[in-house]
Amino acid sequence: MQVHRSAINRIGACGNDTFSMIKTYQTSCQGATSVVNSDAMAVMECGGLVVAVVCDGVSSAPRARDAARLTVQSVMDACQRQSDWSDPLGLAEDWVLEAHDRVADRFGHSGLCTLVLAIVGTDHVWGIHVGDSTCLVIRRRSGITRLTEPHRKGVLRRLNGQPVLLHGMPVFDQSLTRVIGQSDPLVPDRFEQMLTHGDWVACFTDGVEDGAVEDLVRQGLVTGEGVKMLVERCARNTHDDATLILLQAFESIDWDSLLRCLADYARLDAEEREGLIGRLQNAPFGVAGATAGDGLLQAYAAECADGRAAALARLVLAAGRPDRRAVEQMLDQAILRRQNTTARVLKTTLSAWG
Repeated sequence: MQVHRSAINRIGACGNDTFSMIKTYQTSCQGATSVVNSDAMAVMECGGLVVAVVCDGVSSAPRARDAARLTVQSVMDACQRQSDWSDPLGLAEDWVLEAHDRVADRFGHSGLCTLVLAIVGTDHVWGIHVGDSTCLVIRRRSGITRLTEPHRKGVLRRLNGQPVLLHGMPVFDQSLTRVIGQSDPLVPDRFEQMLTHGDWVACFTDGVEDGAVEDLVRQGLVTGEGVKMLVERCARNTHDDATLILLQAFESIDWDSLLRCLADYARLDAEEREGLIGRLQNAPFGVAGATAGDGLLQAYAAECADGRAAALARLVLAAGRPDRRAVEQMLDQAILRRQNTTARVLKTTLSAWG
């Protein structure tokens, strides 16, 4: 079974002038040798934050798939009931312990799974980890911050009571030390980390290779299709179910300030223009999660009223700005105040695009 989704979640709205966004991509693929996909995942916007959870059913447990699905459902149910979000980390741990109890009560030791749960805001991530699934932050500029360490230990492999040797050395198998549904009492790991504008948060099962996720981000290939292809490749290579959720947080954008800068682009000095282009390159655009492309930036950079007008109209509509009337009023004021030709063309083009 394969599941592929991508979305942009708007969060943290502040009046009519600013909003924040978190882009999300989520994909799950059945392993090459798996009978069924025992992974489960979900993403939900709650309380001005985005909650992501990934679970991996333990293959040795006959109800592994059911355990993973029940765990995810339990977390999502708790998330929807929540009204006070003042302590995201405490909430996350409570949800996981509740899910653990539900799984243990329903399946006993026949239903086990790992879990990584992340609550993502525009400048922070909080989370809970059980087992060997992974959460890491891929920094926009460079570097990775690993937020989880696997709960595993080496167990000596034996055959007929004797240690198995390979080239004279004992062979160890990796065994999970903490799982949802069995560990009693369950002691999950907690993590939290500051985020900067444009950082990526990745949550994934052990069927996904760490380096492959970073490469995808660094090469600028994070699209719905790019994430899908990566997870499918990992599922083939590892012969294990593979599930990945990628989230990217953007700081609040003051659109009115940005629009004013664009309307006055020709009057900006070189340093101001460079700063403006930098803001545009990092701003969220488009309903499918794409960022501004070279063509859009070139339209801004061109000292041509028509070019800037078309680009601005695309920006306003792509962002789906709810207060379009406010934009038109702002342009009217600019026209009256300075007989601003650029503003007049902007408004005309905005109407044409509507």
